[in-house]
Amino acid sequence: MRDPKLIEEILKRHLGRVTAPPIELQGELKPKPRTGKMLLWAATWAGAASLALLLIPWGGADRIRSADPAEVRAWVQARTGENFALRSGPPPEGVRLTGAYLTGAAAVVTFAVAGRPGTVRVVPNAAGRHRYLVEAASAEDEKLACRLCHGTEVN
Repeated sequence: MRDPKLIEEILKRHLGRVTAPPIELQGELKPKPRTGKMLLWAATWAGAASLALLLIPWGGADRIRSADPAEVRAWVQARTGENFALRSGPPPEGVRLTGAYLTGAAAVVTFAVAGRPGTVRVVPNAAGRHRYLVEAASAEDEKLACRLCHGTEVN
């Protein structure tokens, strides 16, 4: 390891004296005062964010929280025209229906498999028919979710 005195001597030899910048330049380092234009932009963005939060479906007509298949089926049909064929009666073992909500033209039916959330999107296509897109944590969860409509005959 090098001697600290040697390092200090080398640094003194190669480094010069440092002076502070003139006083006029130090004033430029201060933050600029906020202008009316900056405050107007800040208020605009705050208003837009507030409006976005108000438009998110927190409940009411755009969302239903229910484990009753008949209630969720009627809600989806009233909003999309699709007779979403949820089985009546209790859900399959390990699957819990939790509700539905709207997103654009699609209705999204929500469920949980062993506490893991999943969705079934009821999406209209150009021919006026609907497609079902199942999204879950695993392929096994997706198979169980299919049993919400199809019962035990799902492979």
